[in-house]
Amino acid sequence: SISGSDTTWDEVIIKNIIVDEPNLDYAGFFAVLDSARIINIEMQGALIRGAQYVGTMAAQSSNSRIRNVNIKSSEEDASFYPSLPPTTLLSTHYVSGGMIGISTKDTVFKSNIAAKFVGDAVYSGGGVGHGTSTVIQEVTGYNDSRLRGLYTGGLAGYLNGNAPVQ
Repeated sequence: SISGSDTTWDEVIIKNIIVDEPNLDYAGFFAVLDSARIINIEMQGALIRGAQYVGTMAAQSSNSRIRNVNIKSSEEDASFYPSLPPTTLLSTHYVSGGMIGISTKDTVFKSNIAAKFVGDAVYSGGGVGHGTSTVIQEVTGYNDSRLRGLYTGGLAGYLNGNAPVQ
């Protein structure tokens, strides 16, 4: 995982990521984002496996602005880890999100999630596992997912606070 604090990432294509650490509490391409700007990112094919907080892009994010992030999987990308679906997200404990595991005061805007996920956590969401005061606008997606948990949803497992979805 990479930490992205006060960072800007723009115009990046990320392919075939493997974070296979079942005991790692923060598992994602970014472990933690804080006040980051993530713009125009495409993620293709990922295996993200962790313990507590798991997200394909970020395990945990706060005060960040995420725009035009596309997470996708295709059968052609599956060859790097053939025993699992092309984009796989596994958390067996607390939070799993297709884009962000746990999100606080983020803005997620004009993004697309078209991937297969496996989530088995208390909070499991195709986009955000658990969000507090997170704004979600113009986020589309197709999830061929198997999500289980106490709070489970195609876009978000759980949203609270001032968390509009538009």
